[in-house]
This record gives sequence, C-alpha cells and structure tokens, in this order.
Amino acid sequence: GLVVRVAIGLTDDAASTAETAYLHSGLSLVEGDGFERNGQPELHFPPFLPVLLGVASWVVADPHTGTVALTVVSGTLLIVPLSLLGRRLAGPAGGVATAWLAALAPGLATMPQIRGTGSEAEYALLVVSAVWLVVSAADQDGRARLSRVAAAGLLVGLAYLTRPEGLLVVVPLGVAVLVLARRRPPRAATVAAFAVPVLLCVVPYAAYLHAN
Repeated sequence: GLVVRVAIGLTDDAASTAETAYLHSGLSLVEGDGFERNGQPELHFPPFLPVLLGVASWVVADPHTGTVALTVVSGTLLIVPLSLLGRRLAGPAGGVATAWLAALAPGLATMPQIRGTGSEAEYALLVVSAVWLVVSAADQDGRARLSRVAAAGLLVGLAYLTRPEGLLVVVPLGVAVLVLARRRPPRAATVAAFAVPVLLCVVPYAAYLHAN
C-alpha cells in the first residue's frame, strides 16, 4: 500500500488551489500571525490540516513535498483500522482481504494522491479509526473502555476540524456510545468520555467562526 501511494505521490508536482489555501493559513498560524489567509481570518477551511502542514514545513524544505508526504502516510495508516474492522466482522481472513483492498483499491490508494493532496486521506484516517475505537470498546471494561471511547471522541473532534462534515459522524458514533453505556457501567463516565473531547474541539472553532 505504501509503495503504490509513494509512486502516485511522486507524480504530484503542483499544489492544488485547496492545498495552497491550507499552506497559507497553516504557515500563518505556526509563524504566530494567527489563522489567516491573505491577511484575513480563514473561515473556509478548518484548522487541523493547515496546522499539520505548517508544522511539516519545519521539517521539509518544500511545503508541497510535506503535503504529499502527509497524504501518503495518512493513506497508508488507514489500512490498519480498516483491516481491524474487517477482522472484527469476518475473522482473520476478512482482515487480510480488507487490508489488500485498502492497499490497492483506487478510491483509497490513488484518488487522494491525484486529487491535489486535499484532506480526504487525513479525514478518512480519523473517521475510520474513531469507528474502530468505538467498536473495540465494546470488548473492554473500566479504564480501557473509557480510554478508547475518549480517543474516539478526540478523533471525531479532529475530523470536524479537518472537514466540517466530520460533525455528522458524532451522531452514529454517539448513538453507539449510548448503547454501550446503557449495557454496562460506568454509564455517565462513558458518555462523558466521548462527549468532552468532541466539545473541546468543536466549541473553540465554532466560537472563532462566530467571532469572525
């Protein structure tokens, strides 16, 4: 999966319009000038991916190269939670088959790389990982369950800060957490473990949008 993504990424030698916007606002933020683009508050794209790209610019001399590398890494890591979900649904063979599909399917292996290194790969990694954490939390008790639910809430919040539609993921996963909490205690702590990280991500950005 990594080889395919790297091969496609090497053909991406020009930044897309969206990527340029991410880079401008991300560099502005990490350089201490605020979350701005062209001197104005950035209100179109959420901040998580711009921040990652801004930080990557400290490591990689060419910002576009950093963007491509982040897309490649995110797309490759996506194979892991997908294969774990496949294993959960269909056993070891299902996990292996899912890993191969995730590694080679055009929609996951090539499209994020050839669409101008947007936010698709990072968003998919956050959402699918959150789904796996909630599903796997059903097998856990006590702190282990709470930690997985809390991590899922954080990833959902970061998904919202990557693409606004990430907020919609709160609904199905929130229902799943409620069902999980109803089946086994601690009920209130389980719900809070999911809700608090989501709110910590959503509320500050919503306040920023409202203020501007």
